Amino acid sequence: MSCRFFLHGWLYANPSSQERIDRLRENENLYVTLELTNPVTRLAVQIQMQDYHMIGWAPRYLMEDLAAAMSESPHYAAHVARLNPQPAPSRQRVLIEMRRREGAGLGDGKGGEAGKLAGAEARRGRQEIAHEI
Repeated sequence: MSCRFFLHGWLYANPSSQERIDRLRENENLYVTLELTNPVTRLAVQIQMQDYHMIGWAPRYLMEDLAAAMSESPHYAAHVARLNPQPAPSRQRVLIEMRRREGAGLGDGKGGEAGKLAGAEARRGRQEIAHEI
């Protein structure tokens, strides 16, 4: 299962991270971590580069489902699915794909991690435009 979303909050990243965002490449691997001390939302899904630069967050409306799936099984990976250069709106600049890592079980098919990730994708609805897999 996988879920695609546009990177949120990258304008709030520190200058070093913003410079790193400018050098992103499509298919570049990323880390996905739970942030337990976010000053705005308390809990957030943070996106980091492999050199540990924090570059932004998953959208708030996906946070609850992604966090629930990640807490049950930490076998997730992410990568840059697509980069949209200017004049694309800043909120649609970096498309992230998050998926279960190869070899990780998908649960029992009754609402486990796979169901939560699929549910997050389904609930996205009209809130954001992204190319589906």
